[in-house]
Amino acid sequence: MIDATQLKERTRQTLQRLDWSGGLTIEDITRQLLDYKLDLPDEVIAAIPEGRRFANADELLAVIPSSVWEEHERREREARGRAARAA
Repeated sequence: MIDATQLKERTRQTLQRLDWSGGLTIEDITRQLLDYKLDLPDEVIAAIPEGRRFANADELLAVIPSSVWEEHERREREARGRAARAA
């Protein structure tokens, strides 16, 4: 299972693959993710503020509340539990 720290690091790695020259908005990020066939958890995308341009992945990650990472971890744990019970 992936924990919140691992999820944040994987998200950082994905974001660092984008072209940050000139900064990126949520629209730019979404477009590049599609172009490069990359994805991020829905909770992370939803937490990125609209109308703001970020200079790099770390600046963007700094505005994502810790509750987003914790919620994703909780949901994954629940999904794995359901899958294990169904098996």
